[in-house]
Amino acid sequence: MKGKRFSEEQIIAVLKEAEAGAKTKELCRRHGISEATFYNWKAKYAGVKVSEARRLKELEAENSKLKRLLADAELDKAALQDLLGRKMVSPQVRREAVTVLMRERRFGVTCACGLVQISRSLYRYRSRRPQCAGLRERICEIAAAKRRYGYRRVHVMLRREGWAVNRKLTYR
Repeated sequence: MKGKRFSEEQIIAVLKEAEAGAKTKELCRRHGISEATFYNWKAKYAGVKVSEARRLKELEAENSKLKRLLADAELDKAALQDLLGRKMVSPQVRREAVTVLMRERRFGVTCACGLVQISRSLYRYRSRRPQCAGLRERICEIAAAKRRYGYRRVHVMLRREGWAVNRKLTYR
């Protein structure tokens, strides 16, 4: 962005010279500005003191910051509206929601996790528990054949067949 050549104090000093009676063309030539610039300054800073000009500048900066925050909030709101139809209770569903936000809305990981309210570590978590599809099938077969057996007796039968499994896993 192009920097300003004149500060607010200098602009107000030029305008006070004009109020004191100096001619506009002469002022513009002396300070190296165009007449259009002078009249723009007059429209903006006419009757303003230096302290008021500083306060005006601070208010404009604060206003632009608030506009940016509002725009960000509106984007977040629109992104959450996309996910509204889903019930996000389980961690797996929340992970999928973060993935959707990252893919469709081009959000970063931190922003997407913040919107869905999960930590980044939970998003990246992968279970280390081994897949037990064969064991599950065998337990179901034993349970179907011997309906009266509980998990303890099923566990004993699995151990006899050579499965290296503890009782807690059989119970689960």
